[in-house]
Amino acid sequence: MADMCLEKEIIIDIINNMEKGTLQNSKELKWCFAIINGKLGEIFFNKSTNGQPKIHSHCNIKREEYSKKAQKMIDTDIAKYRFTYQKGKFRRVGEKTLLSTKNLA
Repeated sequence: MADMCLEKEIIIDIINNMEKGTLQNSKELKWCFAIINGKLGEIFFNKSTNGQPKIHSHCNIKREEYSKKAQKMIDTDIAKYRFTYQKGKFRRVGEKTLLSTKNLA
């Protein structure tokens, strides 16, 4: 996974605690596949208090690294989730409102 946009400590915490299903830095961290600036990637997020997603990080991935079952999940997710990322802000393609982010550089 390349182009991580989080501090190393948070990324290590996410990786170490993903198997356990609990994270110390955020409650119920979720992820999905998405197209970010025209490239395939994963977005890690959770729901904020107002119910809107709050993006914690993203990374670019290679489709070939995943199984055929995961590639089917990629196809369904990228049909729904397309974003642009610029200056630390995410925006859905075709919309003007920015999505909230947490500590993205």
